[in-house]
Amino acid sequence: MLQATSPYDDDYAPCEETFATLRVFTGGAHPCSVTDSLGIQPSSITLEATKPFRRSNAWFLTSKDAVTSRDFRRHLDWLLDKLLPVRATIEELKLEGAICNFHCYWVMSRTNSVLILSQAQMNGLAALGIEIWWDIYSPLVGEPNAPEPPTG
Repeated sequence: MLQATSPYDDDYAPCEETFATLRVFTGGAHPCSVTDSLGIQPSSITLEATKPFRRSNAWFLTSKDAVTSRDFRRHLDWLLDKLLPVRATIEELKLEGAICNFHCYWVMSRTNSVLILSQAQMNGLAALGIEIWWDIYSPLVGEPNAPEPPTG
């Protein structure tokens, strides 16, 4: 596990739900080629022929059902622990045309929340050379725990 300066909080109150997913879009290549290259079983795959809106086959590894913490760092650690040992292979996949990114899902339990990444996590992300996408949702005004909008 990577070390963090701020202590982890698995019951992080500002977060309603979170998970992280490595997405590998393989174009016309079958997603099983990623499994074979990395030696890691995916959480799921998608074949473009079965999804009319998809323009690429895809391989997914997600922390969604594997990590129960509401501290996003646990989800990222889970992925980095699996992926850093195979970073050279990930680079080969990218050189062969695969498009890789981290999709990070975050639902705030209130309209003002803080996400934390440790220096070790940022170094790990940089070593993998993979973009990170944030999909962030905040509660709607009027829902429980949502503050009233400012006036004036």
